[in-house]
Amino acid sequence: MEAGAWLAAIVENSSDAILSKTLDGIIMSWNAGAERLFGYTADEATGQPITVIIPEDRLHEEEAIIRQLRAGARVEQFETVRRHKDGTPVEIALTVSPIMDEAGNVLGASKIARDISAAKQAASRQDLIIREMNHRIKNLFTLATSLVAVSARVTRSTDELAEDLTARLHALSRVLALALPDLYEDGARGTGTTLPALIEEVLTPYDDDDGLRIVVEAIRCWLAIRRCRPWVSSSMNWPPTLPNMVHSHRWTGD
Repeated sequence: MEAGAWLAAIVENSSDAILSKTLDGIIMSWNAGAERLFGYTADEATGQPITVIIPEDRLHEEEAIIRQLRAGARVEQFETVRRHKDGTPVEIALTVSPIMDEAGNVLGASKIARDISAAKQAASRQDLIIREMNHRIKNLFTLATSLVAVSARVTRSTDELAEDLTARLHALSRVLALALPDLYEDGARGTGTTLPALIEEVLTPYDDDDGLRIVVEAIRCWLAIRRCRPWVSSSMNWPPTLPNMVHSHRWTGD
């Protein structure tokens, strides 16, 4: 195979979009990668102005590219947006090189475009996850600070503080396991819990030797992932008021 044919085969079989154009912006060649990326066949694209794939708000980029090409300069890779045949935007990394004759005169340009849509979406998802993690970590620090402050008010020594704080953290962990059993290895998948059970777990750190320091009676409400079904009598108004939901409480200590 001759060198020219070998080079043509490389261009045609490249996964990147490779095309060439004149300095007037007329498309001269268009490989299979360009067909996949922009939606136009080679027959449709050849002879058309390059602006068929350039959004109006990006036309200034082409003007700057032409100026650099006329000066014989290569345009280093940069990220930009082009337009698919169906009108949807395509995020690409673009490199532009001048095409010169033997005398060094610039005849046109070759463009190599690589689809970076998937990479941009992945970066966006990663940024969203990092922001969410940052938000949740801040919430955890706030919760931990509040728990320490509450425990410090009701304890008299570091040992009591550690015991009280540990009990509060364990209670919160059990509440989460009851509310979201699918996310816990020891949880029964697809099961739920009742509202009174959740409240009792939250109040566990307030237990003493005589039993619960707080007793709560509430309507039966089954909590499961994306579902809350109330069991209410026909005589109870819906939605229930707070006195209906928390029927009574009894304090036996501070």
